[in-house]
Amino acid sequence: MVRFKKTILALVIIALAAISLLYLLPQKQPIKVGFIADLSSKRSQLGIAGRNGAILAVNEINAKGGVNGRNLELIISDNQAQKDIAARQASDLVKQGAEVIIGPLLSAMAQPIINAVKDKDMLIISPTVSTDKLTAIDDNFLRVIPHASQQGEALARIAAKKQIGNVFIIRDKRNDEYTSSVSNAFKSNAKQLMIDVIDDISFEDSDKYSQFVENLIDIQPEGILFISSGVDAGRIAQRYKQKGGTAQMFGSSWCKVTNVHIYGGRAVEGMIIVDSFGNREKAARELAFDSSHQKQFGHKPNLPARHSYEAVQIYALGVAMAKTTETRKVKQSILEIDPIEGVADKYRLDKYGDVERKLSLYVIKDREYQLLNGE
Repeated sequence: MVRFKKTILALVIIALAAISLLYLLPQKQPIKVGFIADLSSKRSQLGIAGRNGAILAVNEINAKGGVNGRNLELIISDNQAQKDIAARQASDLVKQGAEVIIGPLLSAMAQPIINAVKDKDMLIISPTVSTDKLTAIDDNFLRVIPHASQQGEALARIAAKKQIGNVFIIRDKRNDEYTSSVSNAFKSNAKQLMIDVIDDISFEDSDKYSQFVENLIDIQPEGILFISSGVDAGRIAQRYKQKGGTAQMFGSSWCKVTNVHIYGGRAVEGMIIVDSFGNREKAARELAFDSSHQKQFGHKPNLPARHSYEAVQIYALGVAMAKTTETRKVKQSILEIDPIEGVADKYRLDKYGDVERKLSLYVIKDREYQLLNGE
């Protein structure tokens, strides 16, 4: 019995020594992932959704053991839709040891962030920045959303198919890097398709809609294209319909991801919108993502949530493949993945880090987005 007790005691001592040794050994530091988006302004829907997608991705990756034995640590910053704040936060993330920046989500915020870290060898992966002004540039800026001109092209084609003879464009100048890219592409394609663009009006004050509405009623266009947030498009559409307007409405992706179907209500029934690729029958991967998002955040995910999730996932995959967080090697690893498995589709990045993936057209019916038949 005495020998048995001594044996047990020895085993306990050995176990305690082993545990102590583990604590004394250097622990692998987490990989710091910066996230920059607007989380508090009147147009923060995009950023909040993106943040949720990034959180979901980080949690899933860490639950599976992290990347190369290291967990991801998400550092979240709110740029308040202000360029100077976005630039300052990018610099702060460098000081905090972030290896990558996920974001921004508004095109207007991209260049200030790029400029702030251009000498810091920082990788930037944007979920939803689509401005054409950043296309085909060999730098450390990658994105998982198609460039904005694709939206303009798709909208012009569907307008022609619907036999719309003329269109009035209304866009938000506060995000001009994006809205002008969509508008210019639409106008270029509309001209080839014999569609007359009556006017291209931009606004900077969400409270001054009356002028647009009066112009629309006086001109009576066959089509109206909104390149703005869903809040602004929805409110303008409501006032327009209250005045008896009957034009076919079209919307850019920004309208959809910021809930124009909610803010516009019945006024936007029948609006045709372009957005990221959608499946009529969701595959297991997309269903699993939807379920996880619903469980954690209490509602269905949208495009910025999906693309932020994808941005974190491809960064993690790039680090795993490169076996390092060194920007050049991680970027090269990401660019070599072909195809990349997205939430709903497969896509690839070209040598500049610009994405090649399809878009889909949707129509608002009974206050829900439905894939447009035949598209």
